[in-house]
Amino acid sequence: MSGDFLWTRKQTDAAATGSDATAGFDTSKVGRGALDINVKTITGGTTPDITFHVDRLGGDGIWYPVASTAALTATGPVSLSICDAVADGADAQHAVFTTQARVRWVFAGGVPATSIAFSGSFYGRE
Repeated sequence: MSGDFLWTRKQTDAAATGSDATAGFDTSKVGRGALDINVKTITGGTTPDITFHVDRLGGDGIWYPVASTAALTATGPVSLSICDAVADGADAQHAVFTTQARVRWVFAGGVPATSIAFSGSFYGRE
């Protein structure tokens, strides 16, 4: 694997209407990854925000969070780098991938948004 998009959400996909997660995707050959998200619209709520997480599947079948964005309150792009070595840079979050990972998003805020439109991808590399 020189590098592959393991998950994508297109700009034309329907807006999310609450917290959710993707299906698991294969990360058995991933040593580092990047989550790129573009928040297009935030509708409704009072001081709403959304946080994106990358979870890995544990041997016990439970999803464990390994990296997260800050709570996002405005539209625009954000990128999260995940690696298994400190040498990859201070801006990267450090984690070891198992055989499966997923992207999860959580609506929050004073009163959470009624919908949030976003696109994005998870890119993995050995």
